[in-house]
Amino acid sequence: MFITPKLCRSLTQETYRFRGARNILIIGSHPMITSRLLKHLRDEDTLLICEPHNDAFLKMRRKLAKRRLKKKKCRVKLYNMHPWELEQKPRFNSIILTQDLSPLSDDAIVHIMESCQALLLPGGCLSCCERAFARRIRRFSLANGKFIRSQKNIDALDHYVDSFQNYKETVWNAVFPIWVHNLQFTPQRSSMAKDLQPSEERYSFYISKLKVSKDVLKFIPWLAASSALLKKLKASFWYLPLIIMSFIIAFFRDPKRSIQAQPDEVLSACDGEVMDVSTVSEPCMGPTPWLRISAFLSITNVHINRSPVAGKVLEQFEVEGRHVVANKYRAVHNHSCYTVIETDYGQVVVAQRVGLLARRIFNWVGRGELVAQGERYGLIRLGSRTDIYLPMERYSILVKPGDKLVAGRTVVAKRLYTPEQLAENAQQRQAEINALLETAPLTAESEDGDPHHMVMRETEED
Repeated sequence: MFITPKLCRSLTQETYRFRGARNILIIGSHPMITSRLLKHLRDEDTLLICEPHNDAFLKMRRKLAKRRLKKKKCRVKLYNMHPWELEQKPRFNSIILTQDLSPLSDDAIVHIMESCQALLLPGGCLSCCERAFARRIRRFSLANGKFIRSQKNIDALDHYVDSFQNYKETVWNAVFPIWVHNLQFTPQRSSMAKDLQPSEERYSFYISKLKVSKDVLKFIPWLAASSALLKKLKASFWYLPLIIMSFIIAFFRDPKRSIQAQPDEVLSACDGEVMDVSTVSEPCMGPTPWLRISAFLSITNVHINRSPVAGKVLEQFEVEGRHVVANKYRAVHNHSCYTVIETDYGQVVVAQRVGLLARRIFNWVGRGELVAQGERYGLIRLGSRTDIYLPMERYSILVKPGDKLVAGRTVVAKRLYTPEQLAENAQQRQAEINALLETAPLTAESEDGDPHHMVMRETEED
């Protein structure tokens, strides 16, 4: 398969999320992927390359023997076999499969997936790729021109994608469009998110040196084509679509930021200004009261939303509403998208709300996915509002209305108790309840002789 730089970034981006020592496996050597991983290897990391083909193995061995890779050669192991053929089978945090899976048979895919599953550590991931729509086209041809997806014609890769896929990314700038699948075979726990760092490559690309969100691709081709058509027609305002395109690119900018993990603190989910800090109860989240921090994003702010805490996406839902100006208090009833994040010390909810001009909400994470603190997870177009909901009596708010916010950097709240302290407090409360029950035991007595009508009364001491 011809691997482009963007496809290389998509296949390797999950590897960079692990904070500690990483064991990485590449099945099928590729110079671009290997060079990219070697560039970002740390002292404690290990890279294992398994290339079963002799010609590719010799070529990769010459690559590793070059002077610029000599310093890192001690952490790299190269084998001329499949990884499941090794006598000592190590376990890995990340496995990258460079082979195209679309032309393989079901038996071959099952063998590869089962072997990789046995080599992965708990919480590890498998990154693989296939030609987009290739299996659908094959299924269409086998069904005599009818799109049928029954239990009989679901192939093996469909089964693994439906059961274990964490997320999927489409790479368009290749010879053929490519689907990159990230598979995780073990259940995800919220505590695993603390060992991850945010991925800055997902759902973004570069225009020259400017990093922008992928959603800008829905506007650039049409505006560029309009400008070219107007210029061909010799219209005097042919440059107007280009001016509009420059403003749109600036709006969808996605600056790269270094995020420092702070487990005991809550980071801002957006750029903007604090509108309100209050205690509220949301009907869509039950009767429990929450601490709410509301922030308004003007049209000049960066509109990328970031996760304020590290955890697991427990639920995601949308609530229909109005489209009033986002900097008004009644904007709380606007159309919103709620993301519930489960952490070790309770649930944190982030609400993306549309405004008068903002009519579209994009949320890139799915249910069950792990998000690191400061992870880019969504976008709202053209001015909006973002609210953070925190559990009562567990956080102390550190901002006030009028404060400026920077997503992933500004600390908006601090945790009052650690998970151990919360468990200890719960045990103390349970002990107090047990002591109270022992001092005032309860007995059941019937009223009016009705055995089905029982009331609880304190026994009288003689």
